[in-house]
Amino acid sequence: MLAIIVAMQRELAGIDKVLSLRRAGRLHSPYLLEGEGGGQGVVLAATGIGTKKKDEIVSFVVENYRPDALICLGYAGAASKELGVGNLVLYSQVQLLEEFVSTKGDIHAMNTIPSDPQLESLADKVLRKTELPFHKGGGVTVPNLIGDPETKRWIGTTLGVKALDMESYWVAEVARRQGLPFLGVRAITDSMTQRVPDLAGVVNGRGDPSVFLSMAYALRHPLDIYPMLRLARSSRLATRNLVEFLSNFLHSQ
Repeated sequence: MLAIIVAMQRELAGIDKVLSLRRAGRLHSPYLLEGEGGGQGVVLAATGIGTKKKDEIVSFVVENYRPDALICLGYAGAASKELGVGNLVLYSQVQLLEEFVSTKGDIHAMNTIPSDPQLESLADKVLRKTELPFHKGGGVTVPNLIGDPETKRWIGTTLGVKALDMESYWVAEVARRQGLPFLGVRAITDSMTQRVPDLAGVVNGRGDPSVFLSMAYALRHPLDIYPMLRLARSSRLATRNLVEFLSNFLHSQ
């Protein structure tokens, strides 16, 4: 059995149309599906927002389903100019940046966890057989959304990573603690040069956007309306590419 971990349900919207999945009876997570993909057992869980919640839910999945590996999928921001919107990033490793200071001084990632070589090799072969645009390289898990282009570039250059996310390291840490193989694959929703509004206040605890809060935010920040719409379009493309990758990956096992 493979465990697929995302932060938000919408990151894999529509996956139940290409895989045989059903909602689990044990709703420890706001979004927990179990079933079959490519002839093997699959459990898919969304952790929502918050480091403590992520650890609790991923640990719950490991303890109750005993998966053979943990795979973390989801959105990411580009930290390299070569990555475009919708591109997938196959993580060779993921670092943790626990604290972030906006001044452009030195920063150092606290820890680094590599992806499992066999899973990484298999994912690479799967991606090469598709037409999905992808890159291989390191990622970094950051404590909050990084939307400023110069800051994204600075972190990418300083740490030598291609993408920024807020979840992968914490999933990798549970995998390391439990002795399980880990794989991280992210889809880019904003290029390095794109500014992303701070939308933390428009999502609920599951990471799903609230229509009411989004409208209220847009009224207060009219200049952010276009970036918000652009991000919504980018997220739909990222979701399609993640779903296509996962479907192909599971059927290659």
